[in-house]
Amino acid sequence: MTMQIAIAPEYGVNYKKGYIGFAYEADDIESIGIAYFTAFFSMSQIKVSHVFIVKNEDECIEVTREKGVKDTSIKEYFDNPRCQIVFREPIGLSDEIADRIVTVAEKHKGDSYDYALFFSLATLNNPIGWLANRITQERLQKIITQDHENDKRWICSEFVAYCLDQQKEYCDKGVLKKPHVMVYPQNLFEDNEIFKKWEEMPPKLSKVQFSQKSGFNPNSAMELANLIVVANSDYEVWDQIKNHKNQLDSDLTPAIITGSTVFVDLPVNEIDSIEVTTETKSSKNYQQLDQYWRKTGKVEKYDRLHSFWFPEIWLGELLNFSKLREFINTNIPKRSSAIENIENLVINEQLFGFIARSKTDQNKFFVVFRGTREGAEWLDNLRMNPKPFLPELKQRLGQVRNGFNLIYSKERQNGSFTKPTIQKTVEEFFEKSSINDSSEIYITGHSLGAALATLATLHIQKLAEEKKIKPKIQLYTLASPRVGDEIFAKHFEDIECFRVINSEDMIQAVPFPTTQLLDDEIVNGMKDSSKKAVFALRSLLEIFTGGLSKYHYQHIGFPITFTKQTGTIAGNHNLTKIYREALNIPHYIP
Repeated sequence: MTMQIAIAPEYGVNYKKGYIGFAYEADDIESIGIAYFTAFFSMSQIKVSHVFIVKNEDECIEVTREKGVKDTSIKEYFDNPRCQIVFREPIGLSDEIADRIVTVAEKHKGDSYDYALFFSLATLNNPIGWLANRITQERLQKIITQDHENDKRWICSEFVAYCLDQQKEYCDKGVLKKPHVMVYPQNLFEDNEIFKKWEEMPPKLSKVQFSQKSGFNPNSAMELANLIVVANSDYEVWDQIKNHKNQLDSDLTPAIITGSTVFVDLPVNEIDSIEVTTETKSSKNYQQLDQYWRKTGKVEKYDRLHSFWFPEIWLGELLNFSKLREFINTNIPKRSSAIENIENLVINEQLFGFIARSKTDQNKFFVVFRGTREGAEWLDNLRMNPKPFLPELKQRLGQVRNGFNLIYSKERQNGSFTKPTIQKTVEEFFEKSSINDSSEIYITGHSLGAALATLATLHIQKLAEEKKIKPKIQLYTLASPRVGDEIFAKHFEDIECFRVINSEDMIQAVPFPTTQLLDDEIVNGMKDSSKKAVFALRSLLEIFTGGLSKYHYQHIGFPITFTKQTGTIAGNHNLTKIYREALNIPHYIP
């Protein structure tokens, strides 16, 4: 049985008393998390994070975190453009059964929300909690169930299950059994028809949505997204030119970047045009970009000031037969030469982005990073153990993921790599570019590039403080993972930051903000048996993560969200087809 989310076609149609409503709100991070976990672990094919009982055409009875069991206007769900909802009819529902279900629900109005049960269920649906529950033969699940029976505190699915279980027609038939965060609609309903989408409902969820009061500029965001595509193209040209180690950066990438500032009207999948220099006229990559990004009207040009490089060490290169043969056949008179030769084989210089200045406004700068492309970069992404950021400044800037820190700051002492680190490049730019109080610095990146852009933003802010100047610094990230801890995030409170995210993109949701799902207040209110289970789980997490479970991560920037599901992790994360598409013709929320 295949079920998909549907949106109620119009108010007052396709539901009646006793029906069950399933809702999912795209803006609600908690809602998103539950939907992901339940879809993965429960193998349910409908994504839902809230359940309620229909009381009549106008009202439902539900359990909310704020007010517990209460009546709510169904119209509130229809009026929420970010909410998706579907109604289903319980098997064999009659008017009499519907009356009894609602009567049971009415008796519990005023009961409180069960935070302890919610967090316990979230623990079970955490990958580690799920594994621990399986290892203990579902003992954790049984403890949670026993702890919360007949306590007159509820979460939404538990409440719906209870009201149905009170009817002989549904009792003990495996329908909506605790302790699942979400119900199983394929067990509850015999009718498989999904209601038609509400076609005219504005806005489209696949477009970014924001308040004009937020300060978010969609034109700037699209311009920066296009510059990220340029950074990706630079990398491809560099990677395809043979013997590139003997050529200069300026020989490979155009010194002038050309594009339109009228970005919102552009067909999103038509990629940027770059003004081609003499050295790159033969490059098919730049030629194919020339046919796009053509727009009559105002055209923006940028001078490239610096390029970012990273020395990638990739174990796969050692397994390349031709390179191994090259190494073996080389005459190596000294041990030190052998080591140097090995490093020459496994160190690749990777072009990671650039710093540019507007040709029409010499005080406007752009710091741009591309996303993850190579295997070694993915390996660096996986280095999650936190390290202090820029410890040499002695300012306690907080902890950041080690993989990001290595790419940004790590110097290679040996081998043929001669390019400065990203950190040194940023410092050189700041020193030589005559930045002042009137300067505007836009910093951007996608995926891994978004993480590097975040590091660069704080670095530039600290360089400005050191020089006692206050340029306008703005950070626009696309699909950014969490970069650092709460101390790191606190340093961004006075910086204008925007985080564009697809709610369906799993990359922007990692690493988890914390693995400790229960705070001490909740644990102290549990029975002794439950406390032991929680402490056992914490110990298991500590061992499983090598001590990393005690660290916390926090997102940076005001969230600018949209929802687009492609069916694949990579598709949901795609810069050109998904994120640029979302920035095209954005929806404004008053």
